[in-house]
Amino acid sequence: MGSWRARSSSPGAGMARCRLSEPTGRPIQKRWRDLFETEGAEVAAKQYALGPYRRPFREKDPRGWGEFVRMMSEHSAVGCALTQRGVQKSRPSVMDWEAELRRMTIPTLIIVGDSDDPCIEPNMFLKRTIHQHRLCVFPTPATR
Repeated sequence: MGSWRARSSSPGAGMARCRLSEPTGRPIQKRWRDLFETEGAEVAAKQYALGPYRRPFREKDPRGWGEFVRMMSEHSAVGCALTQRGVQKSRPSVMDWEAELRRMTIPTLIIVGDSDDPCIEPNMFLKRTIHQHRLCVFPTPATR
């Protein structure tokens, strides 16, 4: 297969990708893992869905949010706990890719919402690291 080059990129990063949030992020992952293991998927899903990172979704689309809660409640509690224990815990931070990101030469559009608090710092890191970038911060809609 031949090589190809991108002409532009549009990366994004959330809280789980931010090394700066690890002091708070790791205990949060442990809390969710423990909740799934001890209380089961139905209880854990309801509590997770009421958290601050799902609030904008609930306010903007109550019906979609309800469907999200229902579907998450049907997940395997063991599977969710193992995901937190393994995949989520061991994912690299976007900040681990700093050297590679600094070498990027393609125009890059970085997009984040101003109400996505845990995503702002990782995306600001991308802004500081990628040389040819534009940052677009979407304001919270006046009518959610």
